[in-house]
Amino acid sequence: MLVALSLAPPSATIGIPAAVAASIAATVAVVFGIADGVGVAVTGAIAFALLNRWGAGELAAIGLWPVIVAAVGLFARRIELHRIALRQLVEAQEEERRALAHTLQDDSAQTLTGALLTLRAAKPGEPASEQTTQAREPDRRINARRGRTGMRSSTMPRERFGTRLAYRRWGSHGTPIVLVGGFVEPSWVWHAVGRLLGRRHRVYALDLPPFGYSQRRGPFTLAHWSQLVEGFDRRLGIRKPVLVGHSLGAAVAVSIAAQTPHTVAGIVLLDGDALPGGSPGWFSHLLLPAWYTTLYRIATGWDWLFRKGLKGAWGAGTPPFTAAFIDEWQRPFRVIGTAAAFASILGNGIQGVSASVLSHLPVTALVAWGSHDTVDSVAAGRRTAKLMHAPFVELAGAGHLSMLARPGLVADAIERVAH
Repeated sequence: MLVALSLAPPSATIGIPAAVAASIAATVAVVFGIADGVGVAVTGAIAFALLNRWGAGELAAIGLWPVIVAAVGLFARRIELHRIALRQLVEAQEEERRALAHTLQDDSAQTLTGALLTLRAAKPGEPASEQTTQAREPDRRINARRGRTGMRSSTMPRERFGTRLAYRRWGSHGTPIVLVGGFVEPSWVWHAVGRLLGRRHRVYALDLPPFGYSQRRGPFTLAHWSQLVEGFDRRLGIRKPVLVGHSLGAAVAVSIAAQTPHTVAGIVLLDGDALPGGSPGWFSHLLLPAWYTTLYRIATGWDWLFRKGLKGAWGAGTPPFTAAFIDEWQRPFRVIGTAAAFASILGNGIQGVSASVLSHLPVTALVAWGSHDTVDSVAAGRRTAKLMHAPFVELAGAGHLSMLARPGLVADAIERVAH
C-alpha cells in the first residue's frame, strides 16, 4: 500500500504516505515494542526516500518518524504499566475481600461448594444415598476449641471459635484410631483403610490444615497441628486413641506422644520418619503475587502433573487414575485461601522432631513403610524404627501412598498396635 501511494501523483497524495507509514509504525510500537516500531519507521522512511529520489522531505522523515514513533511507544508502555498495576490492585482487593468473607465464617457458601463439587464428581450410576454420603463427608466439621460438629453457619469472628476441622468417620465401637495425613493429603486417602479398620474400631481421619477441607487458618506449624489434633480428640471425646501419622503426619503423632504420652494408646508412623528436613524459606520469597497465583492455578488444575506425581508415589502395579480419582486430589486446592496458605507453609520447610525425642518416646510404637517408597527411602524408616526401639513392618509392593496402594497391609499393621 505504501509503495502504491509513493507512485501516485504528488498532488493526490500530499501528506497521506507519511500519515499512513507513521500510523503503521506507531501501531507496531504499541503492540510489539518500541524497538520494533522504530525499526518499521526507519524502514518506511528510507523506502519513501528511495522512491522519491531522496528529497528534502524524505531526509527529514528519516529522523522525524522514529522520534514520533518512539514517543508513541513510550506513552503506550506507560499506559500498559498503569493497567498492570491497576489489575494487581484489583486482584489484591478481591483476595482481601475473599479472606474477609472467609474470616466472617461464610461456611454455608463453602460447604455448598464442596458438596456440589463432590456431587458433580460422583458417577451417574451410583445410588443416591451413596452420593449424598460422599457430599456430606468433606463438610463434616468440628471446632477444635468449642467442639461443635456437623454443618454450621455463623457470622461470629472465627477467632472466638478456633479452627474448624473437616473429618471422616468409620465404625461405632472398639479402640479409637485417629488417622492424620501428610502433605497435600485429604482425609479421603484413608477411605479404604478406614472401612477395614471400622469393622472393629472407631476410626477418625481428619484434614490437617491447610489440606483437604479444613479451615485455612495458620500458623501451619508442627506445634499448631499437634494442638489441633489434641483439641479434636478432646471435643469428640476420643480417649487414648492410637495415632497414625502418614508422612508429614508422622511428626504430628510423635510430637503429641512425646508431650502428652498419657493421652495416646500408641502411635504408628506410616511412610514418615518424623525428622525435620531442609527449609525452602528462601524459595517462598520468590513466590511473588504477580505470577504465583497464575502458576498455582495452572499447576493445581493440570491433570498430567497430578498423574505424574501420584504415579511416582504409588509403588508397584497400575494406579487407578480415573477422572474421579484425580478430582479427589484436585478439589481441595479450590477451597478459598489455599493458594495463600501454601505460599505460607513453604517457608517452614519440612517440619519434624529431633532424634533425641524419637529415642525417648514412652509409648508403644510401630513403623510401617512401603517397600517401593521413592519419596522417603526405606532406609529412613528403618533408621527411625531403630531410634524408637520399635518394630519395623515393610509393606510389600507399596509406594509412599501405601494406604491407597495396599490398604489391607496398612490396616493389618495398625491392628498390631490397636488390638
